[in-house]
Amino acid sequence: MDLRFRPSAMDAAGLAPRAIDGLLALVAAAYLIAAWVGLPLYADGGHYLFRIIVDGLPYVSDGRLAAVIPQLPAWLLLRFGASLDALRLAFSLGYLLLPVLSLLACWLIVRSRAPGLMVLPASGALLNQINASAVSELLAILYLIWPLVLALSLYGEKRAVRWLPWLAPPLILTLHPVALLACLMLAVVVELTIRDRWLSAWLAACALPRLLWSLRGLSGYEQSHLAGDGALWYLLTQTPGQHLMLFGVVVVGLGIALAWLKGPLPVFSFAPTAVAGVLIVAAILLGHELIWGQGWRLKSGITFPAQLLLMLIAALHSPARARRPASHPQALLSHWTPVLRIALMAIAALMLVKSAAWWTATRGLQNVVSEPGAPCIQHGRQSPFALQWPWMAMIDEWNAPMNALLFRPDFRQRGSDTLAPIAILLPRDGCERVASTGMAYMTPWLPVSWRILDERFGPLRPLSSAQPATP
Repeated sequence: MDLRFRPSAMDAAGLAPRAIDGLLALVAAAYLIAAWVGLPLYADGGHYLFRIIVDGLPYVSDGRLAAVIPQLPAWLLLRFGASLDALRLAFSLGYLLLPVLSLLACWLIVRSRAPGLMVLPASGALLNQINASAVSELLAILYLIWPLVLALSLYGEKRAVRWLPWLAPPLILTLHPVALLACLMLAVVVELTIRDRWLSAWLAACALPRLLWSLRGLSGYEQSHLAGDGALWYLLTQTPGQHLMLFGVVVVGLGIALAWLKGPLPVFSFAPTAVAGVLIVAAILLGHELIWGQGWRLKSGITFPAQLLLMLIAALHSPARARRPASHPQALLSHWTPVLRIALMAIAALMLVKSAAWWTATRGLQNVVSEPGAPCIQHGRQSPFALQWPWMAMIDEWNAPMNALLFRPDFRQRGSDTLAPIAILLPRDGCERVASTGMAYMTPWLPVSWRILDERFGPLRPLSSAQPATP
């Protein structure tokens, strides 16, 4: 019998896996609360669900075919006549399960062999908190390939793991134009880990049709983010909290990469504690900005290349690259345990902050459409007045008219079993147009029959006097 001491996962990485289990359960609970309050209906999400309910079909945005997969639960419930509350929850769960399952998959992959490696995907997931959109196909690519990168890094010798990169490109290529960068990054990861030239060539070759597809014709929305101010607005962070979070997460990756490539340097011994402090301050700033409506951005594209960098750093952990026992990456990761704990706690905290802010805003929107008055309310930059408070900024978006219907109040008058009728919220001259034509322009490019809106989201107030309510 071999009685020699073998270090446990806690000894090797400086952390207890059960503690991380608990933190991941906390993260999952926070995401569940976010689904319950309908957080994924922010901005594009509300538009997606509105179109599913009105059209009766999954909504394909800009030719991103695989994006319909998380919509399927809501669409199936719609076919069975589910309530609006059930549709909101199913839609929200369909989108929020992806980041949760991605984190859990990453943890299951690294838990027994290299638990400290979890600091990289956890830091990436924390960086994603600066994006307010839950329906982002850009982020979906990251959620899908993080477990794949870790599996290649730790279990690349297994045949099942080697088959996964052959199957991934057809899925991710239909999610977003930048999927070609993800394929190229995966090719580099393969070279850093299992060194399969045929697989690397396949991944690089898969990037070509996505490039040709993009060159043949991007949508107007996608083209608006290619150059000038549109590109800068789409790519960069905007608030102090976002800037600091990006800085902290990039330093995590660079610090780990430097430790792995050069060995432990005394001058950097304080870095993990300092970075943990930076992430705490960044999370507090982000939370404050979200509550006051300043940090709600659809997405910040810089999170994508930043996480590709983290993935390449994770690939350096491959056992094939551990040349000297003294420089084994797992031992060096023990210093970064505080960062892992802070990242997971901050993810849960920020999701709860977003959920609380979103719940408050949607309740305010319900009050607007249920107050006595005209059957139509004009939505503009400074109207209705009740949407102009700072904490209402996240709901006072271009899709506010759609969310006013998706979150219609479940209010019944005393002694009645039917819902009380609500007003409709329409932008610009929408109230005059619906009164004269019966078509409600939810946006300038999206007219919907008032009759359909009444059937799907009603009862609405009768249109006999559909004049805009005074702000």
